[in-house]
Order: sequence, then structure tokens, then C-alpha cells
Amino acid sequence: MMKILCILLPHFALTCELHRRPGLEGRPAVVFTPGPGTGRVLDFSPELNGLEPGTPLEQAIALHGEVETISADSPHYREVFEQILDDLQRVSPLVEGAGAGTAYMSTEGLELLYPETGRLTGAVLSAVPAGFEVKLGLAAGKFPAYLAAGRSRPGDCQSPGSDLRAFLKNIPCTELPVSARSRAKLAAFGLKTLGQAAAVAPAAMEAQFGPEGSLIHRLAAGIDETPLVPRPPREIITRSLELESATALAGVLLTG
Repeated sequence: MMKILCILLPHFALTCELHRRPGLEGRPAVVFTPGPGTGRVLDFSPELNGLEPGTPLEQAIALHGEVETISADSPHYREVFEQILDDLQRVSPLVEGAGAGTAYMSTEGLELLYPETGRLTGAVLSAVPAGFEVKLGLAAGKFPAYLAAGRSRPGDCQSPGSDLRAFLKNIPCTELPVSARSRAKLAAFGLKTLGQAAAVAPAAMEAQFGPEGSLIHRLAAGIDETPLVPRPPREIITRSLELESATALAGVLLTG
């Protein structure tokens, strides 16, 4: 089966802000999305314990006092990530963006260019701007590759190896990409790990969880046949204007 490389850029939004505001380096900060009340946490400094995306901003401030708060600039984060995807597509044209900070790359056909995993890892790391933490995971499917990346060290690539079930056994069911209702129901049934969920018969899982039951069982067993959808390369169009003589008048420039 074709291997997929998952590329994770942890704390992506915060890193984008640190690039624009180097004075924030070393200071605890929270990036938040405005909304009802004071808004909700989108990203945060790794040392801020007790936070996760979606935490109300007032709760984050109550937990960590004089934390620096930054209103999210989602268009900027998207543009930065699109540029990173452009650069990754120079390593392989088969790259899929899965939300800012997460990408998948097909390794099909790359064996000749990068016969060793370390060489492919180096090429991917070189495609990401300095300052971004990069974690990589390689597996036969998006979900196991994502789990492997989440458990790798920055700058390294982890693979589940030949015993996929052993790798998945103790991973919490909270990492399954299913509805919050299904995750709560798994906890209520005492199914806390992927190993426990995989041990339940598929028919029983479907009877309790409906259509998501089959998905839960397959993912818990490390089976993810979701196809990689390559991103079409961006076409960048540039135009220039040449004036007969130098000018600093805004009206002339706007007319041009």
C-alpha cells in the first residue's frame, strides 16, 4: 500500500505571529478568535498548561494571569501555509493541505529520488521556513501517519513499523476524527484506547454508533483508505508598470 507522509507544524498560528512580532519571543501568549464573550483560544504557547483550542479566552486569562493575547489573523495564516504548500510541492507534486499546520504528502514515485527516509525528511524540512517546528509521520494511511507525526520528535520522522496494532494500542480514542457525541459515547462504554475499540466486533460497533461505528472500528485498527487529494499548484500572476519619469504622487500611481 502507498505510504503517506504527514507533516505537522505544531502551534502554527502562534509561530506566524512570532515571525511578525519577534518581541513576543519568550513571552507566554494566546492567539484567540473573537466571538461571543471574549472569544476562544485558537493557539497558545506550549508552556501554558490546561489550555486547548476552543477554551474560552477568559478561562485562559484566569489560569495564566498576564498572558499576552493576540487576535487571530486567519487570512495571514492561510497565506503563509499556502506558501509552505507551494514549497512542499517542489519535493512532491502530490501534497494535500488539511488545515493550517497539517499537510499530507504521497511518497509514490519518490523512492528513486529519496531512497532513504532521512533524505526525504531533509527535503521536507528544507521546504519549511526556519522557526516552524516540524514533526513527521510515515504510514500506510492518513490517520496512522497523523498519529505517528504527533508522537515524533521535532525534526524527526516516526513510523508505526510492522506492528501497527501495537503502536495504536494505547492511543486515546479522543484522537479519533469523529463527532464529539461519538467520543463521549466511547468514554461512556469504557472504550478509552484505540486497542479497546479495535477489539469490539464491527457489527456491535455499528449497532451502537451507526455509520460512524464502522469508521471508528477501521481507524482504531489502523485502516484508513481515505484518498489523498492533491492540491492544484497555485498560478501566481504578476504585473508591472513602467512610467516615463519617476514620481511619488499617489494619484499618478493609482491611475496607473
